[in-house]
Amino acid sequence: YILNWVVPSSNENEMEPLIITIKPGSSYKSFEPSESDTFIYCLEGCVTLTLGKERYQAYEGDVLYFRANELHQLHNHSENEVNNSTCLIASWYGINDTD
Repeated sequence: YILNWVVPSSNENEMEPLIITIKPGSSYKSFEPSESDTFIYCLEGCVTLTLGKERYQAYEGDVLYFRANELHQLHNHSENEVNNSTCLIASWYGINDTD
């Protein structure tokens, strides 16, 4: 896979927008469960999301939006490269604001 950080310093923030290119027949790394919300926009091709025991597909122009509270991973089962715009958003549900 190839990562393109749309905002280079975003790794230090609550939101991480990036573009992921997944080579044919390969996958992006597996992620442990978290409370983050994740937004994926399929720019080109078809991407498969494994979220826990479920699988979801997104084609060009489709969106996947999910709470990342299960093991999850993106796959490209096709013979063509897949480009995805992905935005990981840290969620802070259950934490009381003191403001």
